[in-house]
Amino acid sequence: AALDGAGRLAALDAAFASADGGIRAFVLALREQIGFAYYSDPAIKRSFAYTGPPQPQGFADFGERPR
Repeated sequence: AALDGAGRLAALDAAFASADGGIRAFVLALREQIGFAYYSDPAIKRSFAYTGPPQPQGFADFGERPR
């Protein structure tokens, strides 16, 4: 939490470049769980006029480094 934006991106880059595949899997699982928690919050859901799935076709770039 103490890292600035550049530091956070550097940490993600290091995780995705790591030879330990468990680190990348952890980052992807964490991102998935954070997304579920965020978008399942009733206050967040109310802020969207559209109530259907946010991406009916899925996220083709989900396995890539966040931008």
